[in-house]
Amino acid sequence: MGLEWMVFTGIQTYQVLLSPLLPDRKQKKSTTSPEKSASEECASEESEPDESGILECGFGGWSCEGDDLDDAQAYLECLICTWAADYTISNFNSLPADRIRGLIASVKDYCAVKRFSQMLKQLIVIKAIYERFHEQPFAYLDGKKGSGEADDPEFAQKLQYLFKRFYETNPRYAVLWKFHTQRLANPATHADAPNLEFGKYHADRREQALGNYADELLDSQPLCWLLKELPVTSDQSERRREAPTNLLREGCELMIKWEMMYGGRPTLHGLAGLPDVYDKKSMKLDASACRPNPEYWDQAPILLVTLSRLSYDNSILHQRIGKVHVAAQAHVVPEFRPHGKPRMVERKPLGTGTESNTPGRDEDSHIGDESDYGSEVGNEVEDQSDIVDAFFRAQGISPPACLRHS
Repeated sequence: MGLEWMVFTGIQTYQVLLSPLLPDRKQKKSTTSPEKSASEECASEESEPDESGILECGFGGWSCEGDDLDDAQAYLECLICTWAADYTISNFNSLPADRIRGLIASVKDYCAVKRFSQMLKQLIVIKAIYERFHEQPFAYLDGKKGSGEADDPEFAQKLQYLFKRFYETNPRYAVLWKFHTQRLANPATHADAPNLEFGKYHADRREQALGNYADELLDSQPLCWLLKELPVTSDQSERRREAPTNLLREGCELMIKWEMMYGGRPTLHGLAGLPDVYDKKSMKLDASACRPNPEYWDQAPILLVTLSRLSYDNSILHQRIGKVHVAAQAHVVPEFRPHGKPRMVERKPLGTGTESNTPGRDEDSHIGDESDYGSEVGNEVEDQSDIVDAFFRAQGISPPACLRHS
């Protein structure tokens, strides 16, 4: 009898200790005695804050699903690739060396050694979208003191700083605060909120700002160096402006959905935030890395990050605070190793398609005539090693041995 009572008491104590950590636990039966007053019962409830109640108030019936977000991310990536192919130059041969160095330095924390010009354009655009929206998630809020007052242009920065201080104080409650702030500001259906006026107001504000954002993107360095020269009044020039407007619209709406679905603090991961080698479970191969025998790619060194990974620290997805959720996996190009073995050939930095740069046919019959590790940086650049060094200096690291002069 004594042992059974000890086991029973231990189980009860264990449940009491764990109950605040289990958001999906069933509602506990009331143990309030008939003699306890309503004020005493209320005071007892206030002394035991229930985080699960805060979480559950936003999840039921919210108008976005995980599959929808994955589809939206894939669509955004497709739009970026299409726009880069249609409206930017196909290679860097016509650019002066100082601009090439500027392009390389602009993607700090990324590597660039394979099909450099094509991938860099996509990377610059997606990086600009992430930085515009995910690092400034409150930019669409007006900060007005009243309905007839003017906007406060510094309100978004102040709110972001406030979130930073909240996060330093208590990450758990800081992400809850931001999570519900975004949801209250962006209801889209009556399943989200009974009053949709505020959500429509903010959707209109974001739409009105897209044109200016697109102009800023096209005028920004280094992207403006890569644009094709088009007559200002031509239809093609207008379409080139409309396309980034669509990119920004998709990127902005995706950010809002991620914020309302995942919560947490967004973090971009470039080369430094990823493992040194390719892991097929946590990364995606860039389309240019598609070849037979995909097992040859696994655990190979990463040469290029074409799309950065975006994660939410302390995400509250699935009502679990303290988790890291990866919203967008990194797209990478690892070193291809014929027959699963490291290559033995000598390679020059940012090669120009010379024979020493091109793998032999006996190594891998699937590789075409194009230099596997070269880029379109042509002979017009007198000192290509200087370009490589400039890129890696921007990252604060030394060039890999495979890219140094022999």
